[in-house]
Amino acid sequence: MPPGRLRVTEGEDLEVLHVTIELSPSSGSKRRILVEGTITNDGTGTLTSGNYRVRLCRRDGLPWREGVVLGFPRKRRGPWHLLHLALEACEVDKR
Repeated sequence: MPPGRLRVTEGEDLEVLHVTIELSPSSGSKRRILVEGTITNDGTGTLTSGNYRVRLCRRDGLPWREGVVLGFPRKRRGPWHLLHLALEACEVDKR
């Protein structure tokens, strides 16, 4: 999957966006995953408004930040906007 690509998978009850950031050397060397995260529909929204749990993991796979996106207008906005709100919810710009 290309770096930063969002992959949607459907489970029994919940939908999950898997976010993967990969390093692709220009030399053609093997790509490697730097970090991963998930944005999970928590099932409490409506047809037009979704609520999501966000988990961002460190390079070693352990959780780094978590957050919640509430009231996402899923019919008017797409996955890049959801990713932006998810990063804000996890306060990735704060130390």
